Amino acid sequence: MSLTTANAMNLIELIGAALSITVFVFITITFGGRVLSAALKRVETTSLAQPAAAQTLIVSAGLLCGAVTQWLGIHAILGFFLAGIMVGSAKSVSPNLRNSVSETLHAIFVPLFFATLGLKIDFLLGLEIWPTIIFTAVAILGKFIGAWIGARLGKQSPKLSLLMGLIFIPGGAMEIVVATLALELELIGQSIFVAIVFAALLSSILAGPLIGFQARRMGLNKDMN
Repeated sequence: MSLTTANAMNLIELIGAALSITVFVFITITFGGRVLSAALKRVETTSLAQPAAAQTLIVSAGLLCGAVTQWLGIHAILGFFLAGIMVGSAKSVSPNLRNSVSETLHAIFVPLFFATLGLKIDFLLGLEIWPTIIFTAVAILGKFIGAWIGARLGKQSPKLSLLMGLIFIPGGAMEIVVATLALELELIGQSIFVAIVFAALLSSILAGPLIGFQARRMGLNKDMN
């Protein structure tokens, strides 16, 4: 990111930033879960309402990690990703708390993220047919073929291999997040960004019906229900 912006780092600064990020990643992965677990146990002993207090602590940990990675020269999304790893490795995080945090994030932050994108980009104006077709084909066929080959190499049946390929089709937030960063840095134009977002959304929409159709062919619909 630093190399693509006007305030590009020199070699020494770039190496220093890389080392700083590496150390921070190592600390959060190695000790972050333990620290967060201890903090959650401390919060649980207070008179604060639960699980709201625990959720606030977890979200605050995400904001803190995001601020640190942003300060170190990497986008805040890496910090939030590391915070997610911390939460996943914290032993004091119960399944109910994990589900509660996940539901809260999906109910608040995900809609805000997509609403922000919608306010920034005119998708109809930026939609170009051929880039959209190419990106969509790569997004769907690339993941499908890769998973199908893996299943066949694992000596799975043709029908089950097909189902595995379909399960891996959906795109999602990470593709859109990376595309958003590239757009902010002016590495890609609006038409490419719209193509990436369209590919991620269409692959997610198609996955459900295709998986259901293949499951019915295999007689798995009752088991899946």
